[in-house]
Parts: sequence; structure tokens; C-alpha cells
Amino acid sequence: MIAYLQQKGFPEVALHFVKDELTRFNLALESGNIEIALESAKKLDEKDHWYRLGVEALRQGNAGIVEYAYQKTKNFERLSFLYLITGNLDKLSKMMKIAEVKNEVMGQFHDALYLGDVRERVKILEDAGHLPLAYITANVHGLKDTAERLAEKLGGNVPSLPKEKKASLLKPPTPILGGGDWPLLMVTKGIFEGGLDATVRGGHEEYEEAADADWGESLDIGEVENLQNGDISMVLEDEEGKEENDEEGGWDLEDLDLPPDTDTPKTASNARSSVFVTPNPGMPVSQIWVQKSSLAAEHAAAGNFDTAMRLLSRQLGIKNFSPLKQLFADLHMGSHTYLRAFSSAPVISLAIERGWSESASPNVRGPPALIFNFSQLEENLKL
Repeated sequence: MIAYLQQKGFPEVALHFVKDELTRFNLALESGNIEIALESAKKLDEKDHWYRLGVEALRQGNAGIVEYAYQKTKNFERLSFLYLITGNLDKLSKMMKIAEVKNEVMGQFHDALYLGDVRERVKILEDAGHLPLAYITANVHGLKDTAERLAEKLGGNVPSLPKEKKASLLKPPTPILGGGDWPLLMVTKGIFEGGLDATVRGGHEEYEEAADADWGESLDIGEVENLQNGDISMVLEDEEGKEENDEEGGWDLEDLDLPPDTDTPKTASNARSSVFVTPNPGMPVSQIWVQKSSLAAEHAAAGNFDTAMRLLSRQLGIKNFSPLKQLFADLHMGSHTYLRAFSSAPVISLAIERGWSESASPNVRGPPALIFNFSQLEENLKL
């Protein structure tokens, strides 16, 4: 029956008839049920399952579960990049310390690049024996004292730098907002979920706990700074996970008291009690101007220059529109205002209505705002 339901495209139904954790985990991933998948992954506790859970959580935009899965698999490279794209610079700094303790020079250098930490990059290059690169980095970024010290070490092998007239600082932009979990729509419970709330409630609580926990706070950086490179027994568990160092500040997340200070939304079971209906988009104001008006000027204000020229040609017999080109552009620009959004998003265009007021009905749209009046036109004629 389970295979039949899965074959027919109902893995979420088959999920409630399965007791085997591996099958349950696979069905949960197939149906996108991140709650049950997390519950099964904790019981299976295998690297491959944590990796697959992280992939599915990333697809759903659940940054908290992705972070948890990466930490369970000790995938530090992906974890650092996750902190970068979510704007979590504090945790990214901790990852740089962890890379230093583990003596992973490349990972440490990447984290320093992500953070825009020039002094740390110079230090890493110097410690790695790349003195010419360290000197160039320090000199280019204006660290004169460090550059002079490195020049003394290099002696006569100081590299020459080209003199560029235009130079710009290559530094990652400072995140304005820290990204968390993606917002999710509320959905109704399935026919089987309503009767099985009592049995899966424990899994829901584990999911909420994982989503709300600030997993990055488990890194004890205070102890990391006192360790020598290569000695990581007090910071991380053994790579194979065979040794336990719970009393010495390892990365065993099961025993940590993690403060719920992140603002990731909970996915409680009662949040599915109602259905969210996406509102239908309204008609743009500029399109309403075109539909309701037969004036060429209002069509030009809406940006529909073709219909404006056809109206003028039909109503007044105008054939040469070259003298009207600037007037058309002025009408359109004068009846719109523009707002900047995010740097990766296009500019938002807003139509300006004539005589608009807050007390006006939102269903009644006015004509476009005027940029010319008779007195202005008279003055233009005098010139």
C-alpha cells in the first residue's frame, strides 16, 4: 500500500503508515515535510541523511535547519557561506576562529575575505609564508606600518606595485538586514494530520526547537583564542565523531543550552488551521488612465505614446510628432514618481493622480497630475 501511494504521488499520505525511520525520512523529504524529516534524521544520525535534510531545508528557505544540518555534518565551508548570504557576521567571525584553530588556512582566508578583514588577511598570508602577497595586500590597503615591517623582512625582494590613477576598495557590502527563514504560507491540515497530532506533536516540538535555536552561539570562542593551531580537542569533536569531549566545549549540539534569540518564525501545528488566499493584483493606475480617457495628453502621461499619437492623428490630423517628443516625455515623467528599492531590485514607479487625497475612495482613480497650466503656456508663447 505504501509503494502504491508513493507511486500515485501521495508520499505525504504514505508517511503516516510507516514506522521504519529510513523509509519515513525518505517519504518526509519527498513530501517536503521538514518536521518529520528532522525527527527521523535525529534518530538515524548519519551524515548522508543530515546532508539531504540540509538540501531540502535550503530549498524551502529554512535557514535554521540548514545551519543545524551543516553543523551536524561539520560542513564548515557551506556553513561559512550560509552565514555570509544571511548577513550573520558575528557567526562568520566565529567560523574564522574555528578555521584558525583547525589550521585550515584556506577556510580562514575565505572567511577573512567574506568579512572584509584586511588585517586578518595580511596576517594569514604572512603566517603561511607568502610575504610578497602579504606586503602587497598591506600596501594596497594603506597599512603602512605593516607594509614597512614586511618590507624589512623581504629585503631586496620587495615587489613593485603599478601606480593606478583610479583605485577602489574591494570589500563586501555591509548587510542591512540579517536574513532568516523564508516566510511560509499557512496551509490546512491534511485528512491524516488532524487525527495524528498527538503522535507527531513531539516531532513538531523538536522542529520548532531546532528552528528557533541560535546554533552558532555554541562556539566557545573564548577558549579557542587560548589554543595553539592544531589543538582543537577543546573546540571540536574528532572528525570521525568517535570521541566525546562534552565537558570541554565541543560541537555536540545536543547538550548545549542555546538561547532562542533569533527571529525565525515558528511552524506550529495550529498555524495550519486557516488557508491564506493570495489577493488578486489590481490594475495599474496608468492603465486606468488609458482605458477611461480619450485625451492624448493623458495617454502620453500614462506612457502609452502610440495611442496618444493615434488620437492626435485622428482628432487633429497631426502627422509629424517630432516637435511633441519632449512634451510627451515631460507629461510622462511629471505624472510619475520613482522609489528606489534594494540594489538588486528595479526602481518602483508610482503614478501621481490629480487632486488625490487620503479621504478619496481607493476604487475611484483621478486623472494624471498636470505639469502645465495656461499661465505657463502663455509665458512660453511670449518667449
